[in-house]
Amino acid sequence: MATDPIPVSTGKVMLHPALLSPGQRRKAFRADLPAVGVECWIDPELHTGPCRTESAEERAAREDVARDLCGSCPTRRLCADYARRACPDSGVWAGMTPDEIHRVPEAQVA
Repeated sequence: MATDPIPVSTGKVMLHPALLSPGQRRKAFRADLPAVGVECWIDPELHTGPCRTESAEERAAREDVARDLCGSCPTRRLCADYARRACPDSGVWAGMTPDEIHRVPEAQVA
């Protein structure tokens, strides 16, 4: 597993893949990406959270939907690798919350 710094950020904040431009995604994922649009790029707020405060119930429901969408994403494995390098503190990345990212072995990310 790579531990080098993420090349795509704004200062010290690592950007969720939903917020990256196509060029930034290629650079961050270190790969050519499928031409297919993935859901987090279409609805970033679903994966990063709303600008407003949300209740614990609202957040849990939003995260459940985001996890489901990540389950069939063609870039899930690339996103999981990026998330492990980025060490996020919020959002849903490759179907995982920040607490889960380092607990789930790489082999379990389909």
